[in-house]
Amino acid sequence: KVDTKTKDGTMQPSNAVSFAVDTSSSDTEGNVEIHSSHVGVTLSFDQKLRPRPSSATGQQLALSNGESYPTPLTQSATALRLRTYNAFPASDEALTSHYSADLELSFNLWMCADGIDVLASSYARVVVDPVILSSSEKDISGPLAARIVSAWMSGHGDDVYADKILRAVAERSAQDSIIGMTKDHSMSDRKILVDKIKVLNDMLVRISSEAKHSSSFPTGLGQKCRPFSWYAQNVHPQNDFHEEEDVNDAKKKAWMNGPTTKEEGATDENNLPSKPLNEDNMAIISKASPVNIKYVDASGGHAEHPHKGATDENGKFGYVHD
Repeated sequence: KVDTKTKDGTMQPSNAVSFAVDTSSSDTEGNVEIHSSHVGVTLSFDQKLRPRPSSATGQQLALSNGESYPTPLTQSATALRLRTYNAFPASDEALTSHYSADLELSFNLWMCADGIDVLASSYARVVVDPVILSSSEKDISGPLAARIVSAWMSGHGDDVYADKILRAVAERSAQDSIIGMTKDHSMSDRKILVDKIKVLNDMLVRISSEAKHSSSFPTGLGQKCRPFSWYAQNVHPQNDFHEEEDVNDAKKKAWMNGPTTKEEGATDENNLPSKPLNEDNMAIISKASPVNIKYVDASGGHAEHPHKGATDENGKFGYVHD
């Protein structure tokens, strides 16, 4: 029996919990060392549905003094009641990878039940091999992503999320598929990438539509569960599917399309970036503010400053090249 603390401080039985995950390592002599995970660490995903580490807010940690806190996705070790599992409205047999099944499990718990918390207490920790936590073991293919999108992002205005994710997955797959195929990053390379993205995006949209007619596809989630928009706004607010992604999309399109006139940019292809920035770098530059680099003389006339700079044409110190 596992309990979690509610907002009023009382304890109630949990339908499902994830355990804090510690890792182990051994030296050449066989001595094993346990590396404890940090309190507040959770798991979420990006616009391409790839897993990424995240963290609980200070308010979430304060509700239970850090002993439990919500996580958008289940951790490597999760326990839930059989009654809760049997009541899930979605159990898609076509989700054949561990990570895609974890996504469905997390969506079931959050959108169709009462969510999932991480237990960080010392009695509720597990030790796993670091290989299990590697990103190579936690990824999702385009067809499986399209299937999940079709099931959980239909109706209630969730199409905007579906379009964004399918487009992002198509871009990732296109970029991965053409790496090493082209010799330079010319206009022809951009055309290849743009065409590849369109082909893959159209394919994912078709797979998403056809999935609805397969035998194990979950149906009626719109009447049984909360919409994905609720999940995105209340459980996964760090993943902005609107403004930030729109900025990134615009920058990526600008690179792929290139300058349209001589005034907008270079006429020489050598002045174009060698490759588009990745999503993390795009997020950084989209939030960067202008910096004033105008020269300001802070020497105080060099009266007490030992570094007087160069001399001017009259041999006097204090000359500074602007």
